[in-house]
Amino acid sequence: MMMKKLISTPVVLSSFVFALSSAAVSAQQLSPSNLIERPLVLADGEIAVGGVLLFGEQTDGDNKWRALPVFGYGVTDNVTVGFGGIRYQFMERWQDKTGLEMTLGIGLTGGREVIGADDSYGVGLDLAGKYVFSSDTALTFGIEYIHWQEDKRDNRGEVALSVGFEQRLYGQLSAFGQYTYSDLHDFVEDDSHAGSLGLNYTLSKQSDIGVLVTYSNFDAQTNGYKADDIYEKTAGVYYTYRF
Repeated sequence: MMMKKLISTPVVLSSFVFALSSAAVSAQQLSPSNLIERPLVLADGEIAVGGVLLFGEQTDGDNKWRALPVFGYGVTDNVTVGFGGIRYQFMERWQDKTGLEMTLGIGLTGGREVIGADDSYGVGLDLAGKYVFSSDTALTFGIEYIHWQEDKRDNRGEVALSVGFEQRLYGQLSAFGQYTYSDLHDFVEDDSHAGSLGLNYTLSKQSDIGVLVTYSNFDAQTNGYKADDIYEKTAGVYYTYRF
């Protein structure tokens, strides 16, 4: 699961329906239970479901709860579809152990309510990678271009650069974090910064539970958007199950 897609600010997941005709795979075919070694895509036929519960402060100062679904399906060992997008792994690590993994992703990245106009929505294309140093430590990184489609204003663009880490602390408990710098084009602001930190506990080979916090300095109102669902700070819990 790409945490960036899960917790980037603003967090808006647009869903589409896939018909799943294959039966559930056996436990031997699941992605590794170790979060550090787990690839950025699901195994062939693997399904991931879950949810995130967030409580945060919007950019206008209002506090709000939000619940978000998690879904992914491994079409093949290299292609995963989920809410809002598709990811293709073009460089894999041998047996999901140490080394470099690279993926390409495309999909809907979010939506924003424009003040005095129709909604804006983003479509993103990204290159995301992961380098696993050992079963305890991994580096994550990525670059993404997001096209924001506007109705009554000029379309806007965003180039987001991200770097993060995954570190096993003890037993089944791991920490993760990510920093993202966004170069904003045709916005009022020139750039924005976002960060996240969290803890993941692997309950079993198939399930994870975790907590996370996020921060972003993107100012919705300054850039002509309503503050609805655009958060400055959030804290949340999540659960995922793979079968």
